[in-house]
Amino acid sequence: MYEHGLTNPKRLHVEDGCQFLNLYPASKYAVSARQLIEAIADLVTAPEVEVLRFLHLYAVSYIIANGDLHARNVSLLRGLDGRVTLSPTYDLLTTLPYGDARMALKLEGRDQNLERKHFVTAGRRAGVPEAAISRLLDRLTRKAADWVEGVDTIGLKNKAAEHLKRTMHSRLSDLA
Repeated sequence: MYEHGLTNPKRLHVEDGCQFLNLYPASKYAVSARQLIEAIADLVTAPEVEVLRFLHLYAVSYIIANGDLHARNVSLLRGLDGRVTLSPTYDLLTTLPYGDARMALKLEGRDQNLERKHFVTAGRRAGVPEAAISRLLDRLTRKAADWVEGVDTIGLKNKAAEHLKRTMHSRLSDLA
């Protein structure tokens, strides 16, 4: 990965979840969100901030039914200043139209039917204050409510679009 805005680009060090957990790439679906959270908290420069960013990524993925958020889709980035952060998000999509409604990374032992309390528990275990997690979920659920109507514009057939909208409404309710 390259640092943006430079006329003379510098390479940045990036490791995906399997790499920073010292696992083979084929293990990407065998990893839990807890394993990633613990490693993120241990490896990044600002653990509370980056764990909260991971919880945000996970919550967005849950809301849009991204069942393909796996360990290789979570990466750490070492900037030119030496700070280690969660990389920008990538490979974010809904997999529900393909029959995949479960999360690849289990959160608190669950791959579906997640609630706010599961995010709070996971974050608190890593030292993130409950109030910060609640603010994140409050902001996200308010903003994501608008996404549901946008489903009609992404080109899914009516039945698939309605299924995704019902799923998103249900998951937003669970996180509210």
